[in-house]
Amino acid sequence: MTSFTISLIGPLCIFAVGLSAQNPGAGGIGSQPTGLIQPGMEANTDSWRMVLTGNVTMDDGTPPPGLVMVKQMCAGQLKREVYADPKGRFTFGSSDTSGGAGTGANTDASAVGHSPIEDLGQGESLADMTERSVRRGLDGCELEAVLPGFVSRPLILNSRSLSGNSMVGTLILKPLTKGGGYTISATTLQAPSKALKSFEKGLAALNEKKWEAAEREFGKATEVYPQFAAAWFELGVARSDALDNTGAEDAWKHSLQADPKYVKPYEPLIALSNMKHDWVLSEHLASQWIATDPEAFPEAYLVDALAWLMLNDPDKAEHAARESIRLDKLSQVSKSRYVLGYILAQKHRYPESAQCFREYLAMAPNAENAATVRQQLAQYERAGLVSAKQP
Repeated sequence: MTSFTISLIGPLCIFAVGLSAQNPGAGGIGSQPTGLIQPGMEANTDSWRMVLTGNVTMDDGTPPPGLVMVKQMCAGQLKREVYADPKGRFTFGSSDTSGGAGTGANTDASAVGHSPIEDLGQGESLADMTERSVRRGLDGCELEAVLPGFVSRPLILNSRSLSGNSMVGTLILKPLTKGGGYTISATTLQAPSKALKSFEKGLAALNEKKWEAAEREFGKATEVYPQFAAAWFELGVARSDALDNTGAEDAWKHSLQADPKYVKPYEPLIALSNMKHDWVLSEHLASQWIATDPEAFPEAYLVDALAWLMLNDPDKAEHAARESIRLDKLSQVSKSRYVLGYILAQKHRYPESAQCFREYLAMAPNAENAATVRQQLAQYERAGLVSAKQP
């Protein structure tokens, strides 16, 4: 029986340590995106292209103080994603299939499922073909704003209302619960204008990967306003991106001290403790994160499950993993299914384990450990522990 679980131990350890990547500031909640498109930015192309612009606001009308991801989903598949700027404005650009250079989220017409080349020969120019193809491909697609702890009602695109430059509307973010943990700090709204100006300069420098300039501006913001939790957090990101993990850890701790309800520092702090194999600290931080709002953050339960696994308490790990899946209302935390499948395999509950692994592969078919998970399922099937089924 043990042979069916040993093969997953290595990948699980790697996953636990690398949950937010080896550089905790990159790829986790605090990571800075590449390819941020400012409204009005144009690609270098001589052919027709479409630019979709919009806004993201909180439900009280205020703009998010951080960078919010906006995803474009077509027929249930993720096509593109960009980040809104600090004022909540976002832009999607679409270039033609001739390969015009783009920035960040720009993509060719075939990315939305159609190619204008297929329609040539009907008396239209390539630009006209491209316009018709892109408009048709965008019909019914949805735009969704993503911010942990919040949810937005998607905007549904209608090809008849789209033009070369279209304002698609406003995405409104609402908290998932009425709890007390937030990814936006109340201290940001209280920050003086001088501190806010330095903060915005720091975000711009961070997006351009100018770590020293970003650190300098965030440092100015925290000097002017020591309770500026978001500035402390971004200072930690800048230091982490510059490979100063000690300085990053100090800044993230200051962020939590400035605003205990501001949850962004938890994930990178947990990633650092995982790198040190300090699972007790990881579990402690995860528990604090969960306590800010037990119904809002499935990621918090995921890291708690990992910590309990490493502390050899599979029952608590299973409970935490199941809570993560229960709260994953937007189906974005695929790794919770993998971890629960691993836990159930350790308990020899193979049919349930297989179901979790299949759900994981359906959500993340190209994950780094996908081949290992498929091998695990094949072992189950060869041993007759589960019925054969394609994930």
